[in-house]
Formats: sequence, structure tokens, C-alpha cells
Amino acid sequence: MSTRPANKAPLSAAQQRGRKQDLVYRALRDRILSNDLRPGDRLRIDEITRQHEVSHIPVREALKQLQAEGFVTVEPYVGTTVADLPMEWVEEVFEAKEALELIGGRAACLAMDEEALAQVAVQVREMDDLVTDPEAWSQANVRLHRLICTEAGKPFVGEMLGRVLDQWDRLRRRYLEEVSAQRLEHAQAEHHEILASLQARDVEGLSTRISEHNRNALEAYARHLKLID
Repeated sequence: MSTRPANKAPLSAAQQRGRKQDLVYRALRDRILSNDLRPGDRLRIDEITRQHEVSHIPVREALKQLQAEGFVTVEPYVGTTVADLPMEWVEEVFEAKEALELIGGRAACLAMDEEALAQVAVQVREMDDLVTDPEAWSQANVRLHRLICTEAGKPFVGEMLGRVLDQWDRLRRRYLEEVSAQRLEHAQAEHHEILASLQARDVEGLSTRISEHNRNALEAYARHLKLID
């Protein structure tokens, strides 16, 4: 005798609002990260509610979350706008990226087994063929750095690094032609140096390579931002 599965309980009003808030948050965040919404663009609540067919409440909550994460700013008499990318923000992104990569890299030197190291080597070599495709290379770059953290037994660091890399990706897309695409071959060569230090279990050498990798990128963006300031 077959039995029907019990019907799921309907979502509460709070759960429905939460789902709608998450939908709006993710949609706006994706548009900001892809540079579809650019720094200074206004985010009008009435317009967003019409686009997503939701009430004002989940839109306001989504904007609060985006503000807390630094994606938007709210000013009196101006409203909500996509946050700018000032030099101080760029420096903070690379400082956070460097710190997290140092934690993951040092742990990897000490804890990563040969099989995991081989996976990292494969990932780096595959990226050699992507230097003419900034989008594909950048996606692979995120996977590489998170792979190192995960295989080193630092999944929480990898999760935090993923959030920082989202911000880095926003910066990369904003200055794709002027800076990002011009640095790919140099960045990939630096990845090979990082891999060599990992394979040699050279903690100090790896730390130096990671710091240089991030500071070289920061200097490239700083030079460009100074030119257009």
C-alpha cells in the first residue's frame, strides 16, 4: 500500500519575505559585480519593486544588506547609490586578499598532501591557456585560491577569501581593459612562482611570493587610478 508524502507546511509571511529579500539582494549584487550597475548609479526602490514584483520591505532589507557589505551607500537627500571604488577601498581589498592568502598558503605548505598539490599544479597549468580570456582566467583564479585554502584544511578562510575575491572581481571588471587584462601574463607567471614554493614546502618563500603577487597588482591599479584622478 503506497502512502503519499506529507504536504510541506506553507511558508510563513516572514519566510516569504526572506526569500524575496534574498532574490532582490542576489540580483542587485550580481549586477554590481558584473559592472552592469556602476559606481554612482542610483538604486530607486520603486523601480526595483516593479522589476521584481515585490513590496518595498524586501527591497529595503536587501539594500541594507548591500550597504553593510559595502556595495551601496545611502546619503540624505540623495538616496541609495552604487558605492564608488576609491583608492582606499582598493588598498583594503588587496590587504584583505593578501592576509587571507597568506593564512591559506602557509597552511598548505605544511598540510597539503602530494595529491592535493598535484590538483593545484593542474589548475595552474590550465590557467596558462586562459591568459587571452580575462573572464575565464579570473573564474579559474577564484577556484585556484579557494582550492588551496580548502585542501589546506582552511575552508572558513576560503569562504572569507571568496567574499574578498568577489570585490576584487568587481574591481577587475571596472578596469578590465586598462589594468586587469594587461596584467594577466604577469599574474600567471606569479602563480607559477607560488606553485613552486608550495611544491618545495618553502613557507617563507611562499609568503614573499604571495605578498609580491598582491602588491604588484595593487601598484598597477594605483598607477591607473592616479592617472584618471
